[in-house]
Amino acid sequence: MVSELSSSQKETLQREGIVSGFGGFILSEALVSDCDLRYEMGVYFRKVLGGRNYNEHDKKFASKYSKEIVTVLRRIWPSLGGAQSWAVDGAAHEKYGLLREPGLQAGDIFPLISELLEREGMNIELVSVIFSRPGPELKLALSHQLSLSEAKQNIPAQIYSLTLLHKVGEPTALPKLKKLSGNRNLSKFERTVMSGLLAKIERGQGLEFADIENLEYQNDRAPR
Repeated sequence: MVSELSSSQKETLQREGIVSGFGGFILSEALVSDCDLRYEMGVYFRKVLGGRNYNEHDKKFASKYSKEIVTVLRRIWPSLGGAQSWAVDGAAHEKYGLLREPGLQAGDIFPLISELLEREGMNIELVSVIFSRPGPELKLALSHQLSLSEAKQNIPAQIYSLTLLHKVGEPTALPKLKKLSGNRNLSKFERTVMSGLLAKIERGQGLEFADIENLEYQNDRAPR
């Protein structure tokens, strides 16, 4: 299969360890030494990223090879010094779907998510990932992001951090959310979002990504 790649694809594969081709992704032997696993993982990546034909077999595959998959993700992730083509091409946003994969074991995926929070900060893609895969294992990383956002007086990032801390079961998050809701520097849209969050919590409803999704796109906060 590698022999059928173009010269440009071969260069990308050698340089970054992964390249798109033949209906899936082709991984380098340096990333995955086992030939069959290397092929299956490339097909699996395409299914998750494309959102097509994903089935129970793929979930079982992810569970069985969770550690190997996360090892590959860590090596090819752009912000960790991996495949820079994944930062600009069709996988730029879609790659975060691989972090949501329910088959991956918590002990494998949560350390990677924590590492990405440290490297990328509280971006909307990671916020979405954590909403779909919340876990107490992320409390430390989220608390660090909250401290950073408070130091920078970044109110949207504070809202993200506190909302996610509440989602993962951190008891100090709710009092801090209530305190933040009274901040005079909140924009009109941020006040609306905060009111909605606190009302849902008061009613005993679970928070969802949709509750804060538009904070990045519809916020009327004046640029600093």
